[in-house]
Amino acid sequence: MSIMQDYEESRKIIGEEKYNAIEKYLEEICPKSNYDKYNKELNNLIDFTTDEWLKKKAELEQKYKIIFLSDVLYKKEEWEKFEKWYENQNKETKKGKKSKER
Repeated sequence: MSIMQDYEESRKIIGEEKYNAIEKYLEEICPKSNYDKYNKELNNLIDFTTDEWLKKKAELEQKYKIIFLSDVLYKKEEWEKFEKWYENQNKETKKGKKSKER
């Protein structure tokens, strides 16, 4: 199964709305500017062995607090953080709807 097929299967399992919320979550916890800085530095890592490059890549991910879709889908700790965020988002949305109805 390709990674894209795997992501589509995940979308089916967790549902369209919740899956789409992951993107909003990622944007909130790791702004695009962090990804841009991370990618810029990552692209400069050219004269390293594979092991050194992987180590530097991991350091950059920590430095810029990079979280990927795959982290949320496949790492229990990251999924739990997303679940908590998602629940809070739903509570805020419901509060907003109730106050508008009044």
